[in-house]
Amino acid sequence: MSASSLIFATARAILPASLRRSIRRQLFGRFEQIAQDADGMLTYNLYARMYEYISNEPDGGDIVEIGGALGAGTITMALALKESGKRGKVITVEKMVGGSRDQYGNFQENLARYKQNLKNWKVDDRTLLFSDWLSYENGHKVLDLVESEELTALMCDADGLLHRDFEIFWSRLRSGGLIIVDDYDPTMSSKHVITYQLLSQLTEWGLFEEIELLSDTIFGRKPEGGDISKLDRARCEAIVEKAKADFENSKKD
Repeated sequence: MSASSLIFATARAILPASLRRSIRRQLFGRFEQIAQDADGMLTYNLYARMYEYISNEPDGGDIVEIGGALGAGTITMALALKESGKRGKVITVEKMVGGSRDQYGNFQENLARYKQNLKNWKVDDRTLLFSDWLSYENGHKVLDLVESEELTALMCDADGLLHRDFEIFWSRLRSGGLIIVDDYDPTMSSKHVITYQLLSQLTEWGLFEEIELLSDTIFGRKPEGGDISKLDRARCEAIVEKAKADFENSKKD
């Protein structure tokens, strides 16, 4: 358990609920508001932790975010860049349709909500959007939007296909660069299982080094001396298919 997680757990155990709410509003009120405004899917303390990490990263690099939903994570990271005086931008890959997006509207409706959320938080000038599905074929178009020589951070929160994300962006990420992966859990859903098993394999290949795990979001770094040529796409695709089958079988038991 991380130090911050231990503090929160201790506070829950010894402080009255009313006092905990008051402290939470003082420490994380803005992040709760971001999550509320942009229908964020992470908890307020995770957005706060994300902000902290990005604020402490070196200056000069852009961030690639894969899976932006309606902008809560985008806003958080863009604010961290802006308020810490950094020059980078957040380049977000978000298809605006499918999955959880469908509950909010169609492509145009979700796009309008996303853009308005960024405008409301005054970070629209620190973001760029690639509003399509990410694939091996169009990944270069996202890289073309990156203005910095190296990426400061990579956020993976889309469909769990981390091998694709790493193949496209890992080499552009600076050595020691921040990697954030959401939906990392061995059992919660098919996507969680895929993410968990793929990241375990990528870690084994020396492409990811864990810093801390908060709920089902894992923070890590690109290890110095890592070699992306170790990534075996066929092996990863086999992991994906097996993870899907294993999860379906587990529901039958």
